[in-house]
Amino acid sequence: MKKSYVNLSTTESAIIQAAAQIYAAHITAGHVLEGEENTWLKRSLRDAVVLANATDDVVVSDQEVDSSESQSMSTISVGRVRGKSSRME
Repeated sequence: MKKSYVNLSTTESAIIQAAAQIYAAHITAGHVLEGEENTWLKRSLRDAVVLANATDDVVVSDQEVDSSESQSMSTISVGRVRGKSSRME
């Protein structure tokens, strides 16, 4: 059997973890029928990307906060909530 090697970025790893949880929930709920696994895997991945984009719209990570902005506003380690979201509207 040929081995496959995958090198995922941190973001890709987070998305695949979310997708795996979403997919497992669909299996548990009885949504995934025999022969439909790939369809549900792709749907779970799309849903995870939608969640990631919605999170990116709402939360400013510590890395996104520039030094001048962080001096004038208090932030918490996970970030802060953004203003209006363009992706969630």
